Amino acid sequence: MPQAAPGLPIPPPPERASLPDDDLVAVLDPDRAPGNAGALIDLFQEQLELRAREERMLDAWEEEVRRQVGDSADAIVASVRSAYTGVIDIIPGPLAPGASISAPAPTPAPIASAGSAASPESPPAPEQSVTIDPATLTSSDVSSLLAGAPPPDSSQRTVATPPASFDDAAPVPPPLVEPSPPSGMTGPIRVDAWDGLLAPSSDDTDDDAADDDENASPVVSPAAPSPAASSSAPAHPGLSPESNSDAPAAVTPAPARETSSPARGPRAFALEQSALEPTPEALRAGRAVRLFWLWFAVNASALTLAVGALLIADGASLRQAVLAGLAGVALSALLLGVVTRTGRWSGQPTIVVGRATFGTVGNALPAALAVAVRVLWAAALLYLLGVGVAEVLVTAGLAGGASAPVVAAIAAAVAFVVASGCATLGFAAVARLGAIAAPLAGILAVGVVVLTAPTVSLGGALGIADGPWALLMQGTVLVVSVVGLAWVSTGGDLVRYQARSASGSAAALWTAVGIALPALGLIAWGALLAASSSEIGESLVENPVAALAALLPGWYAVPLALAIAVSLVVGATLSLYSGGFAALTLGPPAPRWAGVVIAAALSAAALTALLATSAAGTGALRDLLVVLAVPVAAWAGIVGTETLLRRRRVLASSLLTRSGVYPSARWGVLAGLVTASVVGWGAVTGESAAATWTGYLLPLVTASDSPWRDADAGVIIALLLGVLTAVSVLPALRRLEAAEERAAA
Repeated sequence: MPQAAPGLPIPPPPERASLPDDDLVAVLDPDRAPGNAGALIDLFQEQLELRAREERMLDAWEEEVRRQVGDSADAIVASVRSAYTGVIDIIPGPLAPGASISAPAPTPAPIASAGSAASPESPPAPEQSVTIDPATLTSSDVSSLLAGAPPPDSSQRTVATPPASFDDAAPVPPPLVEPSPPSGMTGPIRVDAWDGLLAPSSDDTDDDAADDDENASPVVSPAAPSPAASSSAPAHPGLSPESNSDAPAAVTPAPARETSSPARGPRAFALEQSALEPTPEALRAGRAVRLFWLWFAVNASALTLAVGALLIADGASLRQAVLAGLAGVALSALLLGVVTRTGRWSGQPTIVVGRATFGTVGNALPAALAVAVRVLWAAALLYLLGVGVAEVLVTAGLAGGASAPVVAAIAAAVAFVVASGCATLGFAAVARLGAIAAPLAGILAVGVVVLTAPTVSLGGALGIADGPWALLMQGTVLVVSVVGLAWVSTGGDLVRYQARSASGSAAALWTAVGIALPALGLIAWGALLAASSSEIGESLVENPVAALAALLPGWYAVPLALAIAVSLVVGATLSLYSGGFAALTLGPPAPRWAGVVIAAALSAAALTALLATSAAGTGALRDLLVVLAVPVAAWAGIVGTETLLRRRRVLASSLLTRSGVYPSARWGVLAGLVTASVVGWGAVTGESAAATWTGYLLPLVTASDSPWRDADAGVIIALLLGVLTAVSVLPALRRLEAAEERAAA
């Protein structure tokens, strides 16, 4: 065969993505992933597909190498094929006609001493073969023969991955080494540069990823052949024609960097398997920008205009309303950004990570609070959706003669089915719903702003005098209750699929932008509309949908209904999705979808009650928000501050057992949560009869005619008391971190 010309480029070898046999057997051990047999079956099918694809790629690469390089190809092919044990045979020899099927008997490979190479004059040991009798096949023989078999039909395969953490299982064999191109080498590989492929390479490590990996769950990476196999595989010291010889000297390839199967997110319509355990590493492929679309979709509802109108109706000036909106949105973004880090660290729901703060049993109190908040908030959003859509369609004559209550019930029921269905399917469906809803809601909201712009009177709006500055506190509490505290326990649930290499700062930034852009813009515009005309302001407070319908042209009725509904559906979906995790923590182990079903059933009951009684007026909803915001603020202050004070990540494996490093209850933290809630409720007031029990501390600190009585300062007080609670138990936190470090070691 003719020799290749010097410097002739050849294609780079394919990189292995499948797991070697030993690692695959370790990952597929059912004792290490109880209750997740379906996911292991799916993983096995996926690995078979990867092996079949790799075999085809390797055959095509070998054919091209042999065509271009000629006789020198044997050493190149041998060194690369040695990395594919379990996929194909290593340089299989031709089978003589009429010969029986045989398998080579394993022989110990010579171990070369450091800095030495096998002598080229040493003849290779003759290959021994043993004829395989089908009647005497063992399980290991079958596994070896089937390693390269084509995969079964997997057209109905769902996405599944190996468990992310095997803390209590036997140690997994260390990953072996796979030869790969050195860092910085791109494009076709040249024959005279083949030695570079066998040289060790160094890779820069992303600081943020390295920080995240400090306490990461063990991950099984694909590996190459054992050292013995590597030392016995033929290699070529230099592949230029000048250095080529009939008997190339054997050298031991230098180890290269370890590679792993690329992570990919879950499929949109596959049922999410991950529940309270850490999200499998193979599914953590999300990007931080996804958070922008989710939070933008939640906050871009046209009903957000009513929040700005409420600030003006309370007596604030336009600048006070804008300042209150700015302060409330900024505080909301801060709280969500900090708490979001908890889920990204361990890949677990926020309420599960809270067990490190409150104890494995003591966390039941915050979990019950989270269930109540998520269920009631989902019901309130769906109620507002039904009533708003009915108002628009009936007013525009598009209801087909049906009454407003009937249309409201139908619209709420349809939205409930969509929200509960997406939440049951899991995060992939939720994320795609948000990606579709965000631009649609944004376009519709911009349409509302543009079409209502002629009603704005900037001179009249700026002419409103400032009210008492206690209104700034009152407005800030209202905004932070709607925009931040209503969602703070959900933030970590949305980053469980973030790639570890993704920047934590980027996640917090996209969360903040996704919240601030629509929320602040619509609140400020609502305040401007209300300040421009007292009549518009009163109607926006009493019935925001009817007020908007009167301001917009008739042809915008359907877009207005969508502008109201789209964001509220996404909000209800997030509430049910997150509420499912909270419900799971209060009972025995169960599939994730079971928790969503429980949350959806409770929310459906609350929604039915609201539709039947029509009791959710503006005042009642505001009182519900403030009353629930008090304990949530205390919880956020504790969890957020402890997150910032931590020197290491939580120990994920101990969050799911009572025999780990975390105590059953951290009594000091629980006492602080209860105290902050009791004090906070004593410093807020409510207009509805159901909230008359609040404000019991106000007569002790304020006069009866003081504007501070209605400022709802109890929410901010509860938040600050939560911060002080976390700081006061700092010595206990340091002892807990020491226990985590010992357990992790």
